Amino acid sequence: MTAPIKRTDTTTQMIIDFNKTDETNIHGTTNLSITEWKENRDNQTEQEMVQELYESFHYGWNNGLPRAREFLNKHTITMEMIDAIEDLYIYCEWNYGDYLHKTKLVDKLDMVFYMEAEEEFKKAIEVEELDDDYWG
Repeated sequence: MTAPIKRTDTTTQMIIDFNKTDETNIHGTTNLSITEWKENRDNQTEQEMVQELYESFHYGWNNGLPRAREFLNKHTITMEMIDAIEDLYIYCEWNYGDYLHKTKLVDKLDMVFYMEAEEEFKKAIEVEELDDDYWG
């Protein structure tokens, strides 16, 4: 089987942006969390900075908050949106291991938001040229 390619259409981007930048996301966005982390890391070691960012990710995206439900309640669900969520989920499974086993659309979208957030947080570590061995 060929590796799936991450979709880049506007529907997919709208889904990803809700998690990343959408100010109407009442549970917070990756950009907001990363910005707050960058502003509040005075006098920290590299290890402390990375661990703080990991904790922000972990407690922000692994806490049972209904991010996906919030998104689905705010948007009109179309077949295009369902297809985009399914495709993003398949992409996540392929890249992170076929162990996710989610069956409900809302659970798949929560997993997509989690994986997308982790990717954004790890990019922040890379941009700041910090050691990602401290992640986790």
